[in-house]
Amino acid sequence: MFSQSDHQDAAWKWLEFLSKPENVAKWTYKSPTGTELPPLTSLLDSPDLTQTKPILQGFADLMKCGVASTVSQPKFPRIETILNEELSKAIYGDASAEEALQSAAEQGQTILDH
Repeated sequence: MFSQSDHQDAAWKWLEFLSKPENVAKWTYKSPTGTELPPLTSLLDSPDLTQTKPILQGFADLMKCGVASTVSQPKFPRIETILNEELSKAIYGDASAEEALQSAAEQGQTILDH
């Protein structure tokens, strides 16, 4: 919310509404075609998640070992883009895994060297 907003009270009410667990559930896994994991641990651990969308169980379980990226290298966003592009090539069969990783490593090193 912007501090200059003319409608700060309304904006806060909207944010409060959106962040209620029942509403988060509605716009993630409870929507008709929704397969998005909810960003609330209470919903990830809820039996309702897997009762509603059983396919999400494995993904919810894996969230327990997820790690947020905290890389402070200012060039990392460019390197991450290259890594994603090269890994996509391997996933879609346009390159072998070895080729994709080698290419990502070479391009990443070039970025770091300059």
